[in-house]
Amino acid sequence: IADSEGYSKRIEELVLKLNKLSAKTADCQVKLVTAKTANEEITSRRKAILENTEELKAALASDTSELEALKKDKAELEDAVTGRTNALSGYKKRLETKEETVHNLSLELDKIKLDIEDSRRRADIFKELEKNMEGFNYAVKTVVNSHKEGKLKGVHGPVIRLLGVDKEFSVAIETALGNAAQNIIVDTESDAKRAIEMLKREKAGRATFLPIASIEGRYIKETGLDGMYGFIGIASDLCECDDKYKEIVVSLLGRTIVAEDLDSAVSIAKKFSYKYKTVSLDGQVVNPGGSLTGGSLSKHTGLLSRAGDIEALEKDIKRLEVKLENKTAEFRISSDSLANVKTDIAAAETELKEANDDLIRVLGELRRVEGLVNSGKANIDALEKETLSCDEREKLNAVTV
Repeated sequence: IADSEGYSKRIEELVLKLNKLSAKTADCQVKLVTAKTANEEITSRRKAILENTEELKAALASDTSELEALKKDKAELEDAVTGRTNALSGYKKRLETKEETVHNLSLELDKIKLDIEDSRRRADIFKELEKNMEGFNYAVKTVVNSHKEGKLKGVHGPVIRLLGVDKEFSVAIETALGNAAQNIIVDTESDAKRAIEMLKREKAGRATFLPIASIEGRYIKETGLDGMYGFIGIASDLCECDDKYKEIVVSLLGRTIVAEDLDSAVSIAKKFSYKYKTVSLDGQVVNPGGSLTGGSLSKHTGLLSRAGDIEALEKDIKRLEVKLENKTAEFRISSDSLANVKTDIAAAETELKEANDDLIRVLGELRRVEGLVNSGKANIDALEKETLSCDEREKLNAVTV
């Protein structure tokens, strides 16, 4: 019996121990299954992480390449914007120069046009005065007009209208002529008599006539005259005329000396004992015998220069018209050049706007791709950390099992 009780107790102890071992075995099996499942999950996750990492790295490489290309585009566009800005600045400076040139040419053209109008107006006034014989006495006008109408023959015209004199000598010559400036040149004495009869008949006044056929002139011949200080010339030598009027011109002016000024005139006249009329360029006179006549010019002065003034004005008008034509061509060229610069500016502004728009677009793309690159790097870092976490969990599971 004692042995039986001992066996029963021993069996109970063994059963109890077996139950504990079974429980422990079951617990280990649970842990093993759990660890196995966890390892399988870790393996699956690691595989997913690896695949995801490869995808992210491929995307990161693509994004990085795109980022570098965008940085290059940004640098090129910034250079383009700078270059086009500088080009536009250069065009605007050229525009200012061209506008100033066109403005100045426009002012010059306006002035030339005004000068032409002024010269034409003055020429028309002189022509009208010449046509109406303003400044000539009534008798002279009557004779000349009668000749034009065919009522008188052999009339050549007033002396002053048949002379050509340089402008610098015109006052002296007209002063030297005095009233003789309006003497009428005719062919013969008979022509003169018919004209006088007509004036008497029409009570048109008196006139002096110079028949070409009968007038003979006398000329100064004095030794040492040419060397006198202030001597300009013999008055008749300072005139141009048709050869047939030579004797008349010499008769009127061949014994008149022209001097530079009144002092020279007085000195020359005194040298030759006041035998000759001596006239200064400004119209002051030392008369034969020593008397002096001078002061302001008479209202008739200018008859001699009027035809010359008309000719000079007409020459000036032609010169101004040529100048106007040349300046107009220059203005047209400058205006075309100005238009070209404006076109260049418009094109440069368009190109600059396009470059700025492209730069803004590239900067936007650059920010977007930089975001993708930074995000990709952050995601790869996170996956790499998760991989390390998986390694730690595997080690832990291995220790547990």
